[in-house]
Amino acid sequence: MARISSKSWYLLGNFVMLVWLAVFASQTGLSQRRANCELSVYGSLKIDVCGNEKSKQFILVMSIGEVKRADSLYGFNYEIQFDNKKVKFTDALYLNTLSEFMDAKTANINNTQGKISGYAVTFGLEPIYANKPLIAFNGLWISDCPDTAQFVINYIEFTDEFKVSIDTLKPAFLIGVVDSTKDRVFKFTVSPDSVWIGENTFEFDASVQVPLNSRLNYFDIEVKYDPNLIMLDSVAVIDSNIEYLISDYNENGAIFKFSIKSDDGKVCNLKFFGKSKNNLDFSTGILFNPTFERECKCVVSSTSDSLIVSRKMASYINEKENNINDIDFGTSILIYDVMGNLIYKGEKIPDNLSSLSNGVYFVVEYSGMKKMLKKLINVNY
Repeated sequence: MARISSKSWYLLGNFVMLVWLAVFASQTGLSQRRANCELSVYGSLKIDVCGNEKSKQFILVMSIGEVKRADSLYGFNYEIQFDNKKVKFTDALYLNTLSEFMDAKTANINNTQGKISGYAVTFGLEPIYANKPLIAFNGLWISDCPDTAQFVINYIEFTDEFKVSIDTLKPAFLIGVVDSTKDRVFKFTVSPDSVWIGENTFEFDASVQVPLNSRLNYFDIEVKYDPNLIMLDSVAVIDSNIEYLISDYNENGAIFKFSIKSDDGKVCNLKFFGKSKNNLDFSTGILFNPTFERECKCVVSSTSDSLIVSRKMASYINEKENNINDIDFGTSILIYDVMGNLIYKGEKIPDNLSSLSNGVYFVVEYSGMKKMLKKLINVNY
């Protein structure tokens, strides 16, 4: 019988050791492939909380990456937790997932508790494998407010045959935002941009456009002016989709409060009324700034406006009620339109104003090198 050399015994021993380690590793899991089980949101990670229901839908996916035949996937069970004040789920999606090929599967969605639990298992002799997620779910953002929703895997368990070791359970996040679109601007405008005080009073028009589906119930118009010169004492609402409530006065002006009956996106017309506090000539500004609650509202910005109010001792001239030829303005009279164009020059106001178009005109007395605004002519045929 041939003798086996010591070197051969050494090589044989190493071979046996390698075989034994391979068997031991397969039994103890040392040779298992490692992977993470993670949740992800299919598509955009941001949801417009002011959008329609379709735009607030999303798909939550649970995956461990590509599953191979050698991984021996025969089934799994799981539990996912979510914030039920921000999102809800409607059903499970099996199509194009590994669960699609399982013989038995179920998904128990409990929106009251904010949990999804279920399982999927195959009874065949062949394992399930593909480069597909384990399962997916249809979800809907339900909160009115911008926020962040988190989705967490409480646990996931696989059948004993599964040869992949799960290292980490990774959560997913979904962010709710108010998209900045031009139709979500609260618009306030006044017209015209300047007015003259007549018989100690003045008035002007304004408009408010509340964004469609803004979720606003109330808004204020904060008005700043010099209370020593003027006062805005009332406002009339021309349209029915807003209602004037009350006004508060302070050392800087006033705050006019309104309620919104319908945020249908239509323009609402207003008329403000004011009066002069003294008989001095002056020119002063009025600043208008809309204010409202912004938390959880579908309004991204607002527009402000301003108005110039001027007073002269002269009152409006009405050619039907006043004898304008009896007014002596001095050696030369100039008439300008609102654009500053010289319309007329003479010793007195002309007998007939029919040559003037409808509008407001300035009557200026010219004496030497000095010009003084004396009156306004409001022509309205």
